[in-house]
Amino acid sequence: KDSCTIQIGDIAWYNQKLPDPLGHSKHYKGRCFDFRLFRTDASRYEAYWNQEDDRVGFSTSYDRHITSSFIQFLWKNNAKVILFNDPKTYASPASNHNDHIHFCW
Repeated sequence: KDSCTIQIGDIAWYNQKLPDPLGHSKHYKGRCFDFRLFRTDASRYEAYWNQEDDRVGFSTSYDRHITSSFIQFLWKNNAKVILFNDPKTYASPASNHNDHIHFCW
């Protein structure tokens, strides 16, 4: 691949009010992250592991190989929690995790 676009979603919510406006209850210490899934075309458009791209002219864009490799990298580097719903990766399933990986150190 010529590029591998990394997109970080939510890292920290520095406020006493929990959960944050996005509904996260584990992001307030700055140790949990949301990453968008890796795509075959390095686009910044979202991807889902379990559905086609919703744009006309685009096919499946989710890159299982890079995503799975990234999840293995996280485990090898002492991630404590990894949530993502693709059953062919080494992550734990959780509701609302079809379009991103949630992990904590």
